Amino acid sequence: MAVFGHLVGASASGKQLNFEDFEAFMLDLLHKRLVSLPAAIFVGEAHENPDGYYWSTDSAYTSVLPNSPGSMIELLEEYEDASTVETLWYDGNDETRLREALARVPFGKKDICVCFDLVLEDGERGKSRYGEGVVLYALAHPFPIRYEARKSSFQRDLAHFVVFYTSLGRNLQSVKPTLRPLLERYFGSSPLLEESTDR
Repeated sequence: MAVFGHLVGASASGKQLNFEDFEAFMLDLLHKRLVSLPAAIFVGEAHENPDGYYWSTDSAYTSVLPNSPGSMIELLEEYEDASTVETLWYDGNDETRLREALARVPFGKKDICVCFDLVLEDGERGKSRYGEGVVLYALAHPFPIRYEARKSSFQRDLAHFVVFYTSLGRNLQSVKPTLRPLLERYFGSSPLLEESTDR
């Protein structure tokens, strides 16, 4: 049985980032080794996943799913033909090409999510292609975000946020000491940093 965990970082006041700050936040996550390449960018319209936030990649082929980061991550493992994924803007392992692709997205006009691999404290990597990773969302408008779990749940309207996601029962506490200063730099002195965990 999968054990789902979401660690969400955002502005507690609902602050949204401009493009330059969103890109800088993304690169800081990468250079501070909280995330690693490969990365994928999805662009489209945000919708609820009709199957909930657990894995259901069918909707991820045509929509950005803010309440289902696991589906966005799992899509990377599932698709064989990039042309079948309407939302896929970029998928690769090169930082320069990632930045070039991000510079072309209709930031603020469409809903965007960027998926990375997760890097844990001991250097172990959680592979986005295998059910865990990190997803940055830059939605054009706030969306009601809900991650339900047995131990603690999360609910908030958000537009710009990051989700550290695992379905393998990993403890995400080791991420917080490095993530908090980055959230403060981009979102203000009292950022939102909350978890939804099954145990």
